[in-house]
Amino acid sequence: MILQALFSYYETLVNKGQISKEGWELVKVSYGLEINSDGELIAVLPLKEPTEDGKKIIARNMSLPSRVVRSANVNPNFICDSCTYFLGIGDDSKIERNKECFEEARDFHKELLSEIDDTCAKAICAFFENWDVSSAKENLVIEPFLKELLKGENIVFYYDSSFAHEVPEIRKAWQEHYDKDDEGEMMPCLITGKLFPISATHSKIKGVDGAQSS
Repeated sequence: MILQALFSYYETLVNKGQISKEGWELVKVSYGLEINSDGELIAVLPLKEPTEDGKKIIARNMSLPSRVVRSANVNPNFICDSCTYFLGIGDDSKIERNKECFEEARDFHKELLSEIDDTCAKAICAFFENWDVSSAKENLVIEPFLKELLKGENIVFYYDSSFAHEVPEIRKAWQEHYDKDDEGEMMPCLITGKLFPISATHSKIKGVDGAQSS
């Protein structure tokens, strides 16, 4: 009964938008890349907000697709990442790696979005197809924000007055991709009784009072 009650409470919080559902998490985002229907970058949108006391300007919390675990490997996130993955810019001593990160992000987004009949999804695919990594740092739209972007700030896509991660078709594409990745042996859930694949790994649990930060 306790597990069922906790699960019911979890679903209530998800429906209220107070926590993220499975496959999603709160991510700190600093900038948005505004693109048009041709995938052209038309503006960089600062998204940082003042704290309640007004003493600091901090990144905005957004509910976004779950982050990948990265160490030295090249592994793009969906819809939200750093300028290295979305623009192909970073440390000048790692030009080839920067290009590789962009290309992996491009292929990943085209894989998930190219078949979607949605203008925002098509615009993102066009952006990745047409963006010139070699001249990215000299781009007049990017240049005023380059110093901050190179700090590794998270950025998202913005199209036609909406963030890409808010578009229902794009959210559905991510959820299907996330759910498909969990293809282990099927067993009944102890809480709901429904059949689900056994998860090989679980996401990190953070924010536990008194526990180690890791």
